[in-house]
Amino acid sequence: MLKVSKILIDRQENPAALSEPTPYLGWQLESDRQNVHQTAYRICIRDGLMPFWDSGRITGSESAAVRYAGPPLNEECRYTLELTVWDNHGESTQGKAEFSTALFAPRFLTAQWITHTLAENHSECPVFVRHFSAEPVQKARLYLSACGIYTVRLNGQEVSQDWFAPGWTEYASRLQYQVYDVTALIQPENTLEITTANGWYAGYLNGTRQVYGKQTAIFAELSLTCMDSHRVTVATDVRWQWYLGQHREAEFYHGERIDRTAVPTAPQPVVLAEDLNAHAPALVPQQCEPVRVLERRAPVQLLHTPDGTPILDFGQNMAGVVRLDWQGSPGQEITLRFAEALTPDGSLYTANLRTAKATDTFVCSGGKDTFVPRFTYHGFRYVSIAGMGGNPPLDAFTALVLGTDAAATAQFSCSSPLVNRLWANIVWGQRSNFVDVPTDCPQRDERLGWTGDAAVFCRTAAQNEDVYRFFRKWLADLAIGQAADGGVPHIVPNVNGQGSGGAAVWCDAAVTIPWTLYELYGERDILERQYPSMKAWVEYMRRQETPDHLRQCGFQHGDWLALDREEGRGNRGSTDAYLIASAYYAHCTRLLAKAAAVLGKAQEVAEYTALHRAICSGFQQEYITATGRVVGETQTALALILLFDLARAEHRDHIAQSLVQNLDKHQGHLTTGFIGTPILMDALSKIGRNDLAGKLLLNEDFPGWLYEVRCGATTMWERWDSVRPDGSFDESGMNSFNHYAFGAVGDWLLEQLVGIRPAEPGYRAITLQPQLIHGITQACALRTTPYGRVRLAWQCLNHLITVEVEIPANTTAQLFLPEQEGSITLGSGSYQYSYATETDLTPQRFTMDTPLRTMLADADAKAVLSAALPGMLDGPAAAFLAGKSFNDLKGMMPGGEALFAQLLTKLNQLC
Repeated sequence: MLKVSKILIDRQENPAALSEPTPYLGWQLESDRQNVHQTAYRICIRDGLMPFWDSGRITGSESAAVRYAGPPLNEECRYTLELTVWDNHGESTQGKAEFSTALFAPRFLTAQWITHTLAENHSECPVFVRHFSAEPVQKARLYLSACGIYTVRLNGQEVSQDWFAPGWTEYASRLQYQVYDVTALIQPENTLEITTANGWYAGYLNGTRQVYGKQTAIFAELSLTCMDSHRVTVATDVRWQWYLGQHREAEFYHGERIDRTAVPTAPQPVVLAEDLNAHAPALVPQQCEPVRVLERRAPVQLLHTPDGTPILDFGQNMAGVVRLDWQGSPGQEITLRFAEALTPDGSLYTANLRTAKATDTFVCSGGKDTFVPRFTYHGFRYVSIAGMGGNPPLDAFTALVLGTDAAATAQFSCSSPLVNRLWANIVWGQRSNFVDVPTDCPQRDERLGWTGDAAVFCRTAAQNEDVYRFFRKWLADLAIGQAADGGVPHIVPNVNGQGSGGAAVWCDAAVTIPWTLYELYGERDILERQYPSMKAWVEYMRRQETPDHLRQCGFQHGDWLALDREEGRGNRGSTDAYLIASAYYAHCTRLLAKAAAVLGKAQEVAEYTALHRAICSGFQQEYITATGRVVGETQTALALILLFDLARAEHRDHIAQSLVQNLDKHQGHLTTGFIGTPILMDALSKIGRNDLAGKLLLNEDFPGWLYEVRCGATTMWERWDSVRPDGSFDESGMNSFNHYAFGAVGDWLLEQLVGIRPAEPGYRAITLQPQLIHGITQACALRTTPYGRVRLAWQCLNHLITVEVEIPANTTAQLFLPEQEGSITLGSGSYQYSYATETDLTPQRFTMDTPLRTMLADADAKAVLSAALPGMLDGPAAAFLAGKSFNDLKGMMPGGEALFAQLLTKLNQLC
């Protein structure tokens, strides 16, 4: 039976404030048949009871990104969409959705920007208030924006569960506004209260204050449609007042102070914000999903520092705040301090917070109080408590996990508990750092939209969650912040005011992120919007190129935080920064040519295709010798050349072998940073060495993903050595335990290990190609694509391979079974395959290359090794031997190879 399971309008189900007059539409189909595809569809839209647009029956299979082709939708209207779909089996089905439009350009709002009279550099939270009478209404809509961040109450009731509205944009150019349906809250006599805080607008941000403005201000208009249909408005003007309530301090970095004993100050007249009213930024409807409470978590244990200070352990690093429900004595002051980790003596580790105080203070009324900070957030797992005695009750505290409320679209599991924890860490890193913009960390005095971090993680992010609208909003600000010469800022929104920038990967986000979104979501819309920005960036690079079409000038971040960095190079790895820049110049030019092809720009396709060839030729001349050697054969350089097809065909095998040899030189460990890490695994898969990729993945010793997991990480670290093997912390002052750049390996887990990849943009056609690696006996992933659910599960146990796949209606897939020749073409439906194999993927915790120090970390393994190597592990040579592997030691004693092979078998059986 054919069924419409979901209808999306601008990637939203039943949107209440649609901001697009000609949105993209999409729908997902389900059927209990196999090989189902759509043959035709019809869309009818009604405005109330009146027909508005009828597409007629349209022959075609497109269902994920259909541009609405009727007359532009009207503002502030409620519509009904009725969909009919026909399939190739002669069945038809109907679906229905409802949606309302916002003001596309708020032309007729009569509100004025108003502000308060607090002194500059304040951190208090003024409350703007208006009392008004109202007759019965059939509809009431509140339009609201602020310079700063706000919460809003009508007659004492919270109007919204959104946090940090109106969000962070390039404030000088545009501010978002929100629309709230408050019909049910209107009474004969009403009080509207809007509390504001400095937020990103006027608070502490990137080492300074008041980046955008000196004071908070609001712009609000309540539109009341009475029962007789006449309209009344209550708008911000000089009739409003302001006062100070109980939120007495609030800053993102430093925290919040809530005083339940504070008596609200006497209301004072507001003043008009003259500069804003004269030169107001454009007001645009909410562009993406809001920040909300994603989860509530109870503390898992109560700890104590050496001096007896109680510390709550929530068991998970996160971004958010802690709610306290408590009845204390009048004036009792309770202080909460936040941190991601504990020092060896059990105290809070706060060195990585830098200047961020990360402290919330609550003053009790004497009655039952509920304290919920609304204008700050912290990155934390641990919270120290002062003012409640040595043993505060755990049930008084609840962690509220905050992040952009994007729908989860991926699930992953495998036979390795450590890899499963790694996957969870990737997801938690994304949740913690996607807070209205893609930030770099939630804990220290930064939390900025670094373009490089977002660029390398975007593909993983777009598989984990539906982040299309999230990135579309952020990319619009990237384009706004782009300089006249096409240079791209390194931070978006651009708080540094640097003008143009030129760093590879960071600025290349202008091209790589739109293309990634197009590949994974299939909507031309993102390319149509961003193409001018993409082209401007490529042309910026083109104007700077050498006669050989290379990029060899300007500031470069290089392979940031790579472990192969040399003394005196700061945080940049040893890979030639201009090799990286030239490689990405070629890559972005090729992507721009592809985007031009999608948009039908034939002349520009030819132009940029030719430019790409010229860049590759210059690159080969400069960086690859006549015999195929690469200048500076780092892992990052070799991976870039292989993945971006920068070498001539006759040199590719030699370069691939160089990468293999480099990994062997480092005992199967990576040395890469922000640029090399996201591409290294894919480069190995591309040259057919998934075995080496698997070894990198499953390394438990330093450096590697599972090293972090073995150290107890619950989110991704910023640095491979955030915690060193000796247990000490990095001391650079830049040591976030909740980052996401190195979490880009999540893309490899889904697309290579499990093997779900888009063969056509948006997964209209799918490639299913599981990769078996030693140490993983089973893996499964589920991806919610624009066409519906794709599931692939494989298992290799007891010499039997089993593969299960589920393909959504209206798509096809090419399935490549492990160890089988060719592929199988499949239509929608569920399928299962089982066949015998000689392959044994039994996990081995230790290998011949595992350093002894890693083995010695396990008590059982240490006992076996101590018995087998008496006196060697605690004598004078112990420190030297701890860094050696069985492969290093086997030649040092007669019969060593056989001895260590037997010892390895025993260790893996035991551990």
